[in-house]
Amino acid sequence: MKSLLLLMSLLMLPLSILALEEPPFDVLTTEGDFEIRQYQQHIAASVTARGNMDDASSAGFRSIADYIFGNNQNTNTGQSEKISMTAPVSMRLPSSQVVNQEQLNDDAQQWQVSFFMPAQYQLDTLPTPNNDQVRLENIDAYFAAVIRFSGFTGTTKVEKKLALLQQWIDAQQLTAKGTAHLARYNPPWTLPFLRRNEIIIHIRNPNT
Repeated sequence: MKSLLLLMSLLMLPLSILALEEPPFDVLTTEGDFEIRQYQQHIAASVTARGNMDDASSAGFRSIADYIFGNNQNTNTGQSEKISMTAPVSMRLPSSQVVNQEQLNDDAQQWQVSFFMPAQYQLDTLPTPNNDQVRLENIDAYFAAVIRFSGFTGTTKVEKKLALLQQWIDAQQLTAKGTAHLARYNPPWTLPFLRRNEIIIHIRNPNT
């Protein structure tokens, strides 16, 4: 029993070490796995990647990780600068409505993959990417409907969770804006039942 507890502690250790900064938001409503949030303004670094969901996710992650790990130039010093890793890694899905397996597995599909930038930066203080495919942009404050889930983010589960979130949005008489995003918060070695994943859909102000 002690050995099992020790093993579980070691497996959970990376989660405590990697207490990563997240984009700021307030939770307005919680109902089971669903939430309505109000996000504050923040900055994102994004790339467009082509391929099926898994391949595009990997390619996009590598490009932005390359930027934050130092493939950049500080505009004042001319030197490269390391930027702290944050969570989640966000991936814009093809639609906020119905997403099917054909879309998620389409090798010709285009995806936007994004990292949130630490709050210490302004747009003009972030180092300039050496890779011109990496874009830095201000994300205005917004409202969002969210569904949280654990486990792996295979295409079958993503399709199912997106459908559940859309049904909940309709039941709450909310209005979706734009496409949905898949957000993943944990490193790949995290045990499936400890993983935090979300699908996030921007919505109109729920108070209007």
